Amino acid sequence: NRLKSMLLWIDRHLETAFTVSDIAAAANICTRECQRIFNQYLHYSPIEYVQRKRIFHAARLLSDTDMPVTDIALSCGFSNPSYFSKQFRKLMKKTPVNYRTEVRTSQNTIWNHMQIT
Repeated sequence: NRLKSMLLWIDRHLETAFTVSDIAAAANICTRECQRIFNQYLHYSPIEYVQRKRIFHAARLLSDTDMPVTDIALSCGFSNPSYFSKQFRKLMKKTPVNYRTEVRTSQNTIWNHMQIT
């Protein structure tokens, strides 16, 4: 239940800056216990989990919207678009712009194939 409450809190605050102490407070536990729970059940530190969650949310926005990359970075809790791009590339193995282009090309190919058949 503690992990669930922390994960729900993270989902609700993904676009804002927060600390591990804030996450721990959502479950009424200390910071160290928060870190232990994340490592035990998710195999990531709380900050690593949040970073991945933000990047995956950004990927969804890149594929589903026409929002500029800078706006997506800011809406996903990154205060620096350059840092966002670096972290996105590290996890997704491509830049945000390249990711968007590849996803849209793939979606168009599937859509065109569906219309032909």
